[in-house]
Amino acid sequence: MSPKTINPMWNEDLIFVAAEPFEEQLYLTVENNVTPAKDEVMGGIILPLHIFERRLDHRPVHSKWFNLENFGFGALEGDKRHELKFSSRIHLRVCLEGAYHVLDESTMYISDQRPTARQLWKKPVGILEVGILSAQGLQPMKTKEGTGTTDAYCVAKYGQKWVRTRTIIESFNPKWNEQHTWELDSLWYKAMNIVAVRLGRAEPPLRKEVVEINPANHLLINVSYRDLELPISTKPPRHPPHMDTKLSWAEVVHPDELDEEFDTFPTSKAQDAVRMRYDRLRSVAGRIQTVVGDMATQGERFLALLNWRDPRAASLFVLFCLIGAVALYVTPFKIMALVAGLFCQRHPRFRSKLPSVPSNFFRRLPSRADSLL
Repeated sequence: MSPKTINPMWNEDLIFVAAEPFEEQLYLTVENNVTPAKDEVMGGIILPLHIFERRLDHRPVHSKWFNLENFGFGALEGDKRHELKFSSRIHLRVCLEGAYHVLDESTMYISDQRPTARQLWKKPVGILEVGILSAQGLQPMKTKEGTGTTDAYCVAKYGQKWVRTRTIIESFNPKWNEQHTWELDSLWYKAMNIVAVRLGRAEPPLRKEVVEINPANHLLINVSYRDLELPISTKPPRHPPHMDTKLSWAEVVHPDELDEEFDTFPTSKAQDAVRMRYDRLRSVAGRIQTVVGDMATQGERFLALLNWRDPRAASLFVLFCLIGAVALYVTPFKIMALVAGLFCQRHPRFRSKLPSVPSNFFRRLPSRADSLL
């Protein structure tokens, strides 16, 4: 809303979601706020989306003037109702932005983070094809009419993309016969993750940061990994893994880190080196943001439990606390400690692969993880 003037200026940015083939149109109206409870339409315009330019980079968008059409033709004007009368003009800067990505999935399980414009996608280096055929000898997971049965489906993930097969009803030997494809956009990154996972299982284990921050040492790391796999010596390591500073390269500073520390401002290095440093910084910041987001999600779930956002869950929690308080009051502490120790140290045969009841209950509490600012 602009103050009383015949030449209002808003200078506001609005974002709307539009999808190809852009059949919908953009409706704009200029209204006069006569009273707090009444608005009068002064003019309007309907613009098709195909007349706007598509922006794929950070270059500025040129603004244009558009003529507004009159509103409120009288009934006595007859055939003049369809005439276009010049009322006023409106100054707009409109473009179809291709660098954004509209989220159509939950933020916790998003599989596509590419920009909207296909021209900005990274060129794939190959295509991975996976055929999901069948499964045999599945265990019954539910009971129907007194007999055990299973409704089976398969889930596959590569990179950030998830796929799910159709569900085969009541079958212990389901057959899907489906084929799915993934585009490989960063082969070096996938290979680095595979090497990092394999080195993490070695003895002593090697952390992922060593492989990611020191790409020049991949050949040496692979040779060392092969040596660790050979059963040459059965002696245990001399030092614990977290104290062997030579293996983790904690005492050796990478030359790039020194180069970045003593670099001038503005930088005097090549564009590729600066981009690599920013990508490394973005990777660290992304991990920090993920950890902080997980902590915030747990706090929101606990707050939702205290605020009775889910009445049924809060009622169950209060009832469980009451029963636990009575049990702790009646049962001696030594017996409770003995039972808890036996339960925690039970044999793996008596443990279930499913999440525990408290963990499942807490994860089902509402949070704002799916909300966007």
